[in-house]
Amino acid sequence: MKTTKQTTVVAPIETPLRFLDLIDWEELTGASRLRIGPRHAIETMGRLAAMLQPPLAMVYVLLEARGGHAVGRYRSPPIATHAELQRVLDGFRRFFEGDARHHLWIVPTQGTASLVLDRHGMLFAYGDLPAYERKLAMHNFTKGRVHVPRNHSHCFDPAMNEFEAELLELWPWQRSPLRDGDAD
Repeated sequence: MKTTKQTTVVAPIETPLRFLDLIDWEELTGASRLRIGPRHAIETMGRLAAMLQPPLAMVYVLLEARGGHAVGRYRSPPIATHAELQRVLDGFRRFFEGDARHHLWIVPTQGTASLVLDRHGMLFAYGDLPAYERKLAMHNFTKGRVHVPRNHSHCFDPAMNEFEAELLELWPWQRSPLRDGDAD
């Protein structure tokens, strides 16, 4: 059974939110980023992460502790290869895509590029935006509005608690407190 991170609420009926492989440029104060609405978030994140220069790090932002761990930002030790990163992404795909307790970041240990999968299943890309856009276009992504409806709820699957524990036992993570804005 496919789980989803969030549902939209229309009248009393809840329906899973689905993105349609869209790309939306977003202007921020002093910078730009891509908002990406992927049908398959982890597959898309892996494709874009392959464009980043290793070593990489994963930042797991636990917003809602459901498996006995403290909320916070968990930073992995350096990940030497894209293949090692992809094994982790693939191994935890169901958890990352199907539960809204977290955000997931992929960042090079050097540089400012980053990829962020938020708790809604939306990706944000920072860095060489035209190169990301070209890569996504090769996989049939098109330009369009990417957003999360205001009236939505987050889904937390108790069956996924074991994945939280397994992920946080994978490495000796460096934990730091949540920051303002992490829950957005």
